[in-house]
Amino acid sequence: MGPILLSAILAASKAMRKQGTISLGGNEALLYVQSFQQKGCSLSFFHKLIACSEYRWGSARPGAYLLLNSVEPELKILLHGKGQRKGVEVGPGAVLMKHSEDDKVLIEESVTYIAWNVRKLTELIKHTKDPALVKLVR
Repeated sequence: MGPILLSAILAASKAMRKQGTISLGGNEALLYVQSFQQKGCSLSFFHKLIACSEYRWGSARPGAYLLLNSVEPELKILLHGKGQRKGVEVGPGAVLMKHSEDDKVLIEESVTYIAWNVRKLTELIKHTKDPALVKLVR
């Protein structure tokens, strides 16, 4: 287990002790620490997002492209690895969404990411009665 993943799991477990026990897998714990905790998102709201939304974990190898052939619009957050988008390096914590037809990320180092279907996230926001969850997703 790498040092970044280990420190993320330890940080998430410390947050769980403070806020009550919530079960997260290793990737979910790392995602929480990298992308949500520093934005003031509580572990319970993060858990609601994970529990209430449809998401998938994905990976890509060097030389592959992210975003290039997206059929449905997706919001992706990189967990591991790095790539190049229009000459700019993107790495762990980067939030990716296709903005134009030729928008793409060339993978330079194997990546793991989480992806949410944008249409389904929008539906979640429309139908939830939890204003804090709406704020988190936006």
